[in-house]
Amino acid sequence: EGQPLWAAHTPVMRVKDVMVYPVKSCCGISCGTKGALVERTGLRYDRHWMVIEEKTGKMITQRKHPTLALVKTEIPAEALCSADPSVLEDQCLTVWAEGNGRAEIPLCEAAEVRDTPKTKRRAKVWEFETEDAMDEGEEAAMFFSNILNLKARLVRFPRGARRPTEVEFAPQDATQFSDGYPFLVAVQE
Repeated sequence: EGQPLWAAHTPVMRVKDVMVYPVKSCCGISCGTKGALVERTGLRYDRHWMVIEEKTGKMITQRKHPTLALVKTEIPAEALCSADPSVLEDQCLTVWAEGNGRAEIPLCEAAEVRDTPKTKRRAKVWEFETEDAMDEGEEAAMFFSNILNLKARLVRFPRGARRPTEVEFAPQDATQFSDGYPFLVAVQE
């Protein structure tokens, strides 16, 4: 009695780092001290892109294609943590793998980038399926096809789409191409 409320509680965990995984199943980006914006579907750009089989639209993950673990991703820190949309102009998601080159994907979601109209594609992650995933073009498709040794495409989660989480566990939430929820918390001893 007489102690401040916070003094009576012993901390049980500490946030060591915040990671954003822009492309499902590829390497993540440490947000470091700048952090990342939290949006209705989780951290900004977290699993916003996904690699799919060109013919079927099914997700390609490390579960069956472990070489995706070699693909590094980079987004400028200011694009992850600033609420100012002008920061996104001329910024790119960069993907690369040692000895396999790189690809750059504009962060802006304009219908036409680099004079190439965006194509809508069918994409499926678990039970969720959309016909409106935005194809990110030939440069990204060639990069991932070469890494995986199969015909692959990189798609962006469709603007305005909603992928609800399981009603039983998170009735009001939505996510993008994650396995099921907007946030994943990992524990390290």
